[in-house]
Amino acid sequence: MPAATNDEVKERLDWIRQRYGRVPLLVEDMAKRSDIFIPYFDFTRMAVFEPKSLDRKTLELATLAAGSARASEHCLGIHLEQARASGGSRDEIK
Repeated sequence: MPAATNDEVKERLDWIRQRYGRVPLLVEDMAKRSDIFIPYFDFTRMAVFEPKSLDRKTLELATLAAGSARASEHCLGIHLEQARASGGSRDEIK
């Protein structure tokens, strides 16, 4: 696999920024290693943003649960916003 260019990394970071309004800290750090970031982003985009079998709300609730299990403040912040925006109720989120 050829090395990713800075433009490829920037394009993906811009996509994330447009989607979330910011780039999560974990992603910023990961982007420093394009050999890790590009496959991570491509997989995440396919699994989280273009899911074949889960609706958006269910997917965001699942990612919120994963962030909670990891005690990741950054993941929780992003996915809490997304779960609410996707129609997650207070009872589903707590």
